[in-house]
Amino acid sequence: MTVKWKFAIEKESAQQLADLAKMPLYSQERYPAILALAEKGVTSYALKYEAFRNLRGLIEFAFDVEDEELRKHYFSSIFKLMPESPSLPTTLSDEIKKEIVAFAKNTIFDQDKSKGSTVHWTRKKEISEYIIRHFQNPNHLIYYAQSNASGFDHRSISDEDAKKNIDFKVRFFSSDFQIQPELHEIISDTEFCLPFGQKFWKGRKYSTTSFWHGHFYFSILKGLQKASESPNNLSIVEFGGGYGNLARILLGAGIANSYVIVDLPESLIFSYTFLRLNFPELKVSMLSDASNIDNEEYDILLVPFEFRSVILSRSVDIVINTGSLQEMPRSTAEEIMRFIEQDISCRYFFSVNYAFNAAGSRKELIQYEPREFNFLAPTLDTGWDVVDFQINPRDILVDSSRNWLKIFVKRNLDETRALPEVPSSDWTEEKEAQEWFGSVWGRLWRRPDSELIDQYLDCIGKLMQGNYYIPFVIHNTSAPPELDDIGEVRYWREVKKELMTRSA
Repeated sequence: MTVKWKFAIEKESAQQLADLAKMPLYSQERYPAILALAEKGVTSYALKYEAFRNLRGLIEFAFDVEDEELRKHYFSSIFKLMPESPSLPTTLSDEIKKEIVAFAKNTIFDQDKSKGSTVHWTRKKEISEYIIRHFQNPNHLIYYAQSNASGFDHRSISDEDAKKNIDFKVRFFSSDFQIQPELHEIISDTEFCLPFGQKFWKGRKYSTTSFWHGHFYFSILKGLQKASESPNNLSIVEFGGGYGNLARILLGAGIANSYVIVDLPESLIFSYTFLRLNFPELKVSMLSDASNIDNEEYDILLVPFEFRSVILSRSVDIVINTGSLQEMPRSTAEEIMRFIEQDISCRYFFSVNYAFNAAGSRKELIQYEPREFNFLAPTLDTGWDVVDFQINPRDILVDSSRNWLKIFVKRNLDETRALPEVPSSDWTEEKEAQEWFGSVWGRLWRRPDSELIDQYLDCIGKLMQGNYYIPFVIHNTSAPPELDDIGEVRYWREVKKELMTRSA
C-alpha cells in the first residue's frame, strides 16, 4: 500500500470514528459501523473505547446474526478490539486454554442452558458459551467479564465519570470506614484489569470496580473487627464470585488462605482465568465432577453449583454472597441458605443484596412463576447475631439504581441467648436510624411478633417517603411502588399471617 493510499484510509477512518462518536449509544447503526472499522484494521484507543461503551449491544448484535461464518467473523473483529496488554507467556496461555476446554466439555458445552433459568439468564449463558468456545487469548475472557456485556461488572468506562465517582468513594471510605489513603492500594487494579475508566492515584490505577469490591473488602474487615476476630488466614466460601475480583482482593490482602467459589460453570471459567493470571504461584482448580477434593490440593477451588456437596461438613470461617441471591428464584436462594446453615460449619455470613424493591420487578426474574418470586434475600434461621448492618451505603448507590442491604452476621446456635434490644425510634441522624433497623431486623429473624412486624413495615413506608436520614431509591419516579409492592413487606405480612393462624 502506498503512503498516499494509507493516508487516505486513515483520514476516512478518522471521519468515520468522529461520526460514530455522535451516534446514540444504543443505536443499532453503531454496531456495524464499529465492526466495519475493526475489519479495516483500525484498532485505535478511540475505537476500542467506543466499542466498550456498550459492548453488550455490540456482542448481542453479532450473536444474533444467523449466518455462522459471518457471526464468527464479527466475533473475530470484536476480539481485535479487546485491549492487547498485558502479553502472556505462550506456555501459560496454552495451559489456561487447555484447562478451560477440558472443564467446558464436561460442564458447559452442549448442556441445556434453559433448565431452571429465565430468558435473561439463558441468553447470558448462551453468549458466554459462544465466547468460551471461540476466544483467542485468555485476556479476551477477562475483558469480556469486566464489561457491561457479562453482567458481572458495571464500571464507569469514561475516565471523567470514573474520576468523579472515585473521588466520592475515597471521601466515603475515609469517613465511613476510617480508612487511611495508603490502605487503598490493596484494592487497586492489577495489570489484568480493563484499561478504561481508570484514575491514576499515588502510583496505582483504580476503577469504580476497585471501590465496588473494595467496599465489600473493608466491610468484611469492619465486621471481623467488631466481632473481635483476627482478619488473617481465613477459609472463605463465596456463592456467586463473578470473575473473581473480590477473591483476588481478599487473597492478596492475606485475609483468606483458602478460597472456594460456588457458581455457574460459565462464570467459573472467567474466575479461573482472572485468578490464574493474578496468582500464578497458587493452585487454582476447577471441579468438573463431584469427586472429593482434599483440602491440600488447592488454594482456590472453583465448584459448579450442582457439585457443591464436595464442601459438605467443611469448616468455613466466612460465607459471602453479593448481588446475586435476589436474582435467583425463591427456592434456589432458600436452598443456598439451608446449605450454609445446615450442611457446612460456618462462623460468619456476609451479604450485600437488593432490598426494599418492588417484588417481581427485576428483569432477572421475569418468567419465573409467582411462587418463585424472591421477595427478599437472604432469609435466615434463628441462629445468627447481627454484627454489622447498613441500608443503602451511599458509595454503592452511586453505581446502582436499586436499594441494597448489607449485613455481617455471626453464627450463634444458643437458643437461650438474649434477644437484640430495640433502641428508640426517635432518630436525629442516619446512624441511629440504621441501628434501629438493624436491631429490629435481627430480632425479627430470631423471634418475630405481629406488633414488631407492623412497626417495621410502618418504618419501611416512611423510609420510602424520605422521612428518615437513610437514602432510598425510587427507580420509577413516574409510577413509584406502593408499600404493598415491596418484597420485604409481602414476606413479613406472610409471616404475620402464619403467626396469627397459629395463635387462633
